[in-house]
Amino acid sequence: MVVIDRRLARLIRYRTIFFPTRETSTRIVDDLRPGCVARLFWTPTEINQARRSASHQRSTTLGIDLRRTHNRIWNEFAKGCRYDIRQAEKEIDSIEISRNNQQSAHDFLRLHNSFPTTKGDVRLIPSQVLKRYGENSDIFVAYQDGRALCGHMLLRDSHARRARLLFSASRRLEDPETAKACGLINRYLHWFEIRAYLAEKFATYDLGGIREGEKDGITRFKESFGGRAVAENTYLCACAPRLVNVVHRVFHSMRTARLHPA
Repeated sequence: MVVIDRRLARLIRYRTIFFPTRETSTRIVDDLRPGCVARLFWTPTEINQARRSASHQRSTTLGIDLRRTHNRIWNEFAKGCRYDIRQAEKEIDSIEISRNNQQSAHDFLRLHNSFPTTKGDVRLIPSQVLKRYGENSDIFVAYQDGRALCGHMLLRDSHARRARLLFSASRRLEDPETAKACGLINRYLHWFEIRAYLAEKFATYDLGGIREGEKDGITRFKESFGGRAVAENTYLCACAPRLVNVVHRVFHSMRTARLHPA
């Protein structure tokens, strides 16, 4: 479980909890005090929300079980996914992957925040967000010939041994040639991360939310890595109904197609 505390408008204590268990979720809701708000992200179980006037959202994520061999994970990838990774590996001498250093954080922000100029449904990420997640996150950036092409930011829960993709960014919208390179290297970057977490004895590589039944491009891309679809729940809870309603409206107004977890 990952817990992040901050204040909204310097007044409301706001606690964000990622991957809570049923027992933890119930205890957090029961212990809420006046003036406090808690948001429980991605718990697999439902809780009694009526007492605390919680808003509730259901979602589906796609998780890859890392408690298996390297070959079993690889063989579950779609044929086209494996082909793209092999194509990227042919250029491996020109590819470098950086993890969790000042340069990769800087380059990731530049990659991600260039998206809104070409794709209007992406929200800017301020540098404070990276600081907020801090040691609970990993940032990977893939370079080709020294040029940052794509990057991922993942939330890591070392206790639950789970890593979940929060943000993804690339230069794929710049031109056709760059788009082709990004397509191959982005898949390779996921495979690099899977192997890294496998070596670190993580249990789950979580590709993040999918839209079951709609099969949009992002969902098809994630499903090409195999994995299993898992239903999850997110709650916004507070003692006072008026407080939770105000906070809920604030977050609803902030939401975009690719808004980070608040």
